[in-house]
Amino acid sequence: MKPTQTFLFFLAVGLLLLLTSVVKQNFENNVLLATLQFPSPKDIFAIPEDNNQKLIRSIAKLDSTFNEKEIEKIDTAAIRKRLDSLLTLQKKIQFPGGDKSSLYVFFSKAKTERVRVMHYGDSQIEGERITAQIRDKMQRLWGGGGPGLFPVIPVAPKLSVIVETTGEWYRKVGFGPRDTTIKHNLYGPLMSYAIYNDKDTSEHKIIISPNAKAYATAKNFDKFLIYYGLMEGKCSYTISQENQILKSGILEPVKWAYIEVSVSNQAPVNVTFKGNSPMIYALSLEKSGQGVIVDNIPMRGASGTDFTKQNKSFFRSTLQTFQPGLLILQFGGNVLPYLDDEKECKNYGRWISSQLKYLKSLLPETAILFIGPSDMSTKINGEYQTYPLLECVRDELKKAALENGCMFWDMYLNMGGYNSMIKWVEADPPLAGKDYTHFTLSGTKKISEMLWQAIENEYKEFQMTNKNSYQKLNKE
Repeated sequence: MKPTQTFLFFLAVGLLLLLTSVVKQNFENNVLLATLQFPSPKDIFAIPEDNNQKLIRSIAKLDSTFNEKEIEKIDTAAIRKRLDSLLTLQKKIQFPGGDKSSLYVFFSKAKTERVRVMHYGDSQIEGERITAQIRDKMQRLWGGGGPGLFPVIPVAPKLSVIVETTGEWYRKVGFGPRDTTIKHNLYGPLMSYAIYNDKDTSEHKIIISPNAKAYATAKNFDKFLIYYGLMEGKCSYTISQENQILKSGILEPVKWAYIEVSVSNQAPVNVTFKGNSPMIYALSLEKSGQGVIVDNIPMRGASGTDFTKQNKSFFRSTLQTFQPGLLILQFGGNVLPYLDDEKECKNYGRWISSQLKYLKSLLPETAILFIGPSDMSTKINGEYQTYPLLECVRDELKKAALENGCMFWDMYLNMGGYNSMIKWVEADPPLAGKDYTHFTLSGTKKISEMLWQAIENEYKEFQMTNKNSYQKLNKE
């Protein structure tokens, strides 16, 4: 074979492979092709970045004010030092315009009053992941006790309390796919409620028991509450403990009300209903007096865009019953598999911005901390990698939070940033599950400690600021 023929043969093979990669890239979503992987044209012709370029690009994401040409003249060690400094700052809680006043108001209340923290999130906080650890830290520091609000039918077992039922009960939710037979949007503070089949005339029971595995602070309660509404008819109830009736009565039609009774934390609490089913919006176990109550409110599958879908006046009245000093919102992960480009990412950021505006209008005096998504991995070319738009989502959520006067904490960055989830899954013991999304118990403890450290550092600064102000006032 002549040299010219050899050249043309290899050129033809190369073009064929290139064409195959383009065809696979264009049609792999609709047609099952061969499992062999081919580089895309972008992969073939891309010019690889050197280490300095990667570092500079990282700095650009964290600090839009830097001069790229000026930094290019600096050696790698100096660039790394600047990047490390920026990362340290970005791992802390970020404040709108540097204004920490809303968090400081919460700290002031936590020290001297009875104050509530409501932690809303997606499946990442199910089973009281993160919430339980933060609750324990807060209650040890500021007092208070009990697990706070919880539903009759939890999606996942709770760490702090065990809830059992007898009879036919149903869970109705005000987020995600909803029951179209329900013609109202009154779902209460947990964005869900429970009802029973009242065509069955037998008694329907709820049995609430302390979980032996719970933190000591969560087991330290002396008060039990039922938050309910009743559409029509009447319902009798009895609350008992160790065969002793603590309270009983008749419920009549009402949109929103509650029953409160003193209880022991040493035995199960039994609640019995008979008659028309009330909507049980929430149950709560709390410690009386000054201190912090921390609620865990997981919303599996939610992306944080359902608050505005609630009946505004009803949702406001339920939230104002509790007067939370701090709302913690933790969303973002559920949208990642469905985003195709940065435009959709920015749209999601705008939706979250509207939710924050709405919540601020309902609770203007409440501090709001938004926690960005953790790292999450998906298979790309057969290997697990961070979702391509995760950093875009993180950036848009941070922008939405800060522009609406809320705080932001970057979970992704605190985990280690790009591809950190892979390291957490492969750690010994594993810090995350094989779904490359959710934390294990060990991982939960680690990320919770990071979050608490960020909060505690701000509290120490708050104490020092108050101390300095007091000393200055005395000198004057």
